[in-house]
Amino acid sequence: MTVRQTPPFSVEDTALVTASFRSSFPEISHDPLSRHLVTPAAAEIHADVIRHINADEPLAHAVRNRFFLDQLRDFFRQYPDGVFINLGAGFSMYPYLLDSEAFPLASFIEVDTPAQLKHKSRTIAKLQKIQGHELIPQRDVMYVSCDLCCEEDLSALASELHAVVEDRATFVLLEGVLYFLSVQSLDKLFHFLSEVQVTARAPEKMHLLGCVAYAPEIQHQESFRLLSTYIDKNFQAGEHARTSESGERAFLPRTFFENLMGYRLTAATSTLGCVEHYGVHEHLVNRERLLEEQFYLLQRR
Repeated sequence: MTVRQTPPFSVEDTALVTASFRSSFPEISHDPLSRHLVTPAAAEIHADVIRHINADEPLAHAVRNRFFLDQLRDFFRQYPDGVFINLGAGFSMYPYLLDSEAFPLASFIEVDTPAQLKHKSRTIAKLQKIQGHELIPQRDVMYVSCDLCCEEDLSALASELHAVVEDRATFVLLEGVLYFLSVQSLDKLFHFLSEVQVTARAPEKMHLLGCVAYAPEIQHQESFRLLSTYIDKNFQAGEHARTSESGERAFLPRTFFENLMGYRLTAATSTLGCVEHYGVHEHLVNRERLLEEQFYLLQRR
């Protein structure tokens, strides 16, 4: 397995490799834009992962993107002036994949580290300048920097979000975040969410929470151990490693979401569930090595 000694990959590279994965199956992910974001470093990580760890990682990211994109479209059809809040947004492209003419009142907020947001905004602006808005359409996206492990940052973020959300419906997405948070950080994060998604302001408006998590049993898979080793050896410590000092990470069973205070689990599926739902079995290379993620959709009580 390739291991880069100097320099290691950056946090931006980890975000861009997900775009590289999605770009492998645009007809499945419904993301034709991600191919324009792929860098040489992202392509190198992509090649390493499919060659040495899990050949189905691109398919997994494609069906994940498709699932949450479908949920978003359904949300905005019901609440056209709703607010989409993407925590740890990385290089996901949801605002640009939704038809602005169909949802002209929708609001988009992306939350991530300052470096990641700066890199993303510059990359998109550069592509739009070169190709015009025909390549990547113009969208009004609000960027907010935040360390999701810091209570002060979360408190400041809550104040900013309240000013935007007011009495509108919200859809909060935690797509690539939970695994990289320490278990101790989860209570702070979900307490923050319960303060942002307040039903008392407008009882008739819905507040949804989308989550992606690894189930505890995945720790026993050889492909998962290979991935963990690859991440530890090839990536910069710091911003991407939002874990406790002991290195503890969050593996969450379905019961965690079933019992999450203030929320009701309304839907649950997985990577394989989406492969089945979208009828894309022919692209599955090795079911046994697949790093299956669990997808949850919850509604604020």
